[in-house]
Amino acid sequence: MEVRIKKPKITKVPKDSFKYRGGPILHEGFTPQKAPLMKKFVNYACDRLNIDSPKIFVINSPSYSQENKSFGGYHPQEQEIKVVVHNRNMADILRTLAHELVHHMQNLNGKELNGDDGSDVENEANAMAGVLMREFGRENSEIFESKINKIKGEIYCTNCPWHWPLAKGGKDPYICHKCGHDNMKK
Repeated sequence: MEVRIKKPKITKVPKDSFKYRGGPILHEGFTPQKAPLMKKFVNYACDRLNIDSPKIFVINSPSYSQENKSFGGYHPQEQEIKVVVHNRNMADILRTLAHELVHHMQNLNGKELNGDDGSDVENEANAMAGVLMREFGRENSEIFESKINKIKGEIYCTNCPWHWPLAKGGKDPYICHKCGHDNMKK
């Protein structure tokens, strides 16, 4: 019996499908109010993974990701994590942290961390990071940005690095006076 595999039909994507069509472009700086939420997530994830927290280094560099072809990494010999925060939203930062924390757990459990795409350790880190994010996100919707911008009476624009005291925001206190972004829109 001959088995024939049918070739999938490939549809061309129109050239202008990925064209910028307006709206805010992500331009996030690392702001001080993000640190407590990151710490809360690390504590949650470490508890869930039954591990002690490794050393974590936050990288706020525009060039690190391009130079290293990565948004983060786990270094098993030093038991430390590096995570890039420059121009990334909170959920993306936490997902990278989750992935690297799973590698920390794997290292503590004696697994060989080779980092090969599609390897068992990478697939486990990807899958478990997704689970951790979904669980944490259900109880902490502020990981999906905007809500964390109104902590302690300080407004941090989600469109540019500008911030200001809520009391000094004037008639429209959530409108950024630098870029005009409305920080109340969902």
